[in-house]
Amino acid sequence: MGGPGGDDSKKPAAKNSASVGPDTDPTTSPSATEPDGPYGTPEPEETEETEPGSGPTGTTIVGFWRSESEPSGGILGLRESPDSKKPTETSVSLLDGGRCNGLRSVVEAGRSYRIGMLCEDKKELYGTLVFTGGDTLTITWDKGRNGTETFKRFLDYPEKSPGDSDAV
Repeated sequence: MGGPGGDDSKKPAAKNSASVGPDTDPTTSPSATEPDGPYGTPEPEETEETEPGSGPTGTTIVGFWRSESEPSGGILGLRESPDSKKPTETSVSLLDGGRCNGLRSVVEAGRSYRIGMLCEDKKELYGTLVFTGGDTLTITWDKGRNGTETFKRFLDYPEKSPGDSDAV
């Protein structure tokens, strides 16, 4: 009786496997109920786009700023540096048809600075940078450019990694 009884126990198994056929509802198939979908799209990629902090979050002058002036649209980079009347480390850079690097000297801590830069083409730029908080700052140019230029916060400055040097 073990032989025929064993054959009878296989019939329900065959019936179950036959139930996944053309007559079944496709929404109940195992591939439709998998959380990653049929192509295995990982969920972390979807959450990375909606994570907070994906845009600039800075509240100080440190960061990258994009000019709103036409036609330049240059990028101003401001690094962390001590507020000083006699700065010694490069803390200002401008990319706008070439690269300029320089210093900022404090006039009013956290608000107003004198900046001076020397560009690759030996051009000198001088001006007064005013930051009143928020996402904009202005530079009134004294030499090398004319007028007042407004910059909008574009990107946070990357955090310093262990082993990074202070050189720009």
